[in-house]
Amino acid sequence: MLEESQYTIPLRDYDGDETRLTLEEKELRGCAIDHLRFVISYGFVQSVVNDNGKIYAPRYQEFENWLKAGCPGLISLEVEAYLNDNSVNT
Repeated sequence: MLEESQYTIPLRDYDGDETRLTLEEKELRGCAIDHLRFVISYGFVQSVVNDNGKIYAPRYQEFENWLKAGCPGLISLEVEAYLNDNSVNT
């Protein structure tokens, strides 16, 4: 989502519609990124966190809304490439 992965396809090499986001989809994507950063830093807590005077909050509902919207901002070819190299046990 942040184009930092080895699986990222450069936009110049990708012509799919998944990169054309509406304003609402961009907002959902941004909230999902904020939530994932929060969970990486503080775990799956439900309350706000005071980190040296900076207040951070999880965005569980916004993340759920992003999932329900079809994960705008994720490119399926990148996810497939990742899953091909990293099997997931379900």
